[in-house]
Amino acid sequence: MRDTAEVVTPPEVRSLLETNNNPKGYWGFECSGLLHIGIGLVCSAKVKHLVKAGFKFTIFLADWHSVINNKLAGDMDNIRTCGEYLKQIFVALGLTPDKVEFRWASEILDKLGYWEKVIRIGKSVSINRTWRALPVMGRETSMTDIETAWVFYP
Repeated sequence: MRDTAEVVTPPEVRSLLETNNNPKGYWGFECSGLLHIGIGLVCSAKVKHLVKAGFKFTIFLADWHSVINNKLAGDMDNIRTCGEYLKQIFVALGLTPDKVEFRWASEILDKLGYWEKVIRIGKSVSINRTWRALPVMGRETSMTDIETAWVFYP
């Protein structure tokens, strides 16, 4: 993937900061209900540290992912309400829009021509290959339980 790197150790972070004037980071999650205190306090503090170190940070609100995984009964209105609630908590914790960017999956997918890509890929991949890929996404592969939406997971 172009311009993408996963950094997992302190020396890697140090090296990244020494060689990249504009490092980027993101934190993505599904909008699925009340925020757990550990995520709210611990993870938010880590994001604040990264922003202070110079990272341009995006908080990714995975609304379509939440629908596909039946979070909040798969109701997009409830999921969007939950996402707005989460944004308010992050802002209250100091992750304000001047420090981080909040992005919805739906706005990104709309701009990227997502459905065009889905159809083009779907035209070149067999259903058997798709079926074999589902366990990689953490999905059960029993034919009775599978939802077609799982195939479209962004």
